[in-house]
Amino acid sequence: MRSLLRNNWDFPLALSDHQKTSILLKVSQGETPAAIARSLGIHRATVGRVIERSKRPAQATRKRGRGDKALSFRVSSGELNGLDRLVSSGLAKNRSEVFRKMLRVLTGYFDPDPDPAHAADLRSLLSELSAIGNNLNQATRAFHKDKQDRGIATISPEHP
Repeated sequence: MRSLLRNNWDFPLALSDHQKTSILLKVSQGETPAAIARSLGIHRATVGRVIERSKRPAQATRKRGRGDKALSFRVSSGELNGLDRLVSSGLAKNRSEVFRKMLRVLTGYFDPDPDPAHAADLRSLLSELSAIGNNLNQATRAFHKDKQDRGIATISPEHP
């Protein structure tokens, strides 16, 4: 029986973030996709997809909030003063938030505007979009029901 975590070729179904980063690092160092694939034991098309997806703008993720990975590094006193100026200017609540915001900008991560006025607008737009989707579904259902009632179309047994 086929495992839920592996496919028929005994490759993991998803690459870890570490593997994706490793692929991009090796590409930036000039290694070919075929050589990378061989070294990681994956198909070269998988390497190609990772490279292509890295070129696309990042999309918002549902998982929000604090990350679970910690970083530790040293900065010069000048860099620290600049960082503290950004915090005191109101850009962020603390140094960590400044770094997260910079990383998100540099990596193309989409972060919706946290301004409460804009959040209300976004909720309103999502509500309207949901209502439009419901109306479209109802109109489509009525259209097909009318066709079925007039004998123009029939519904297959798989879709009662």
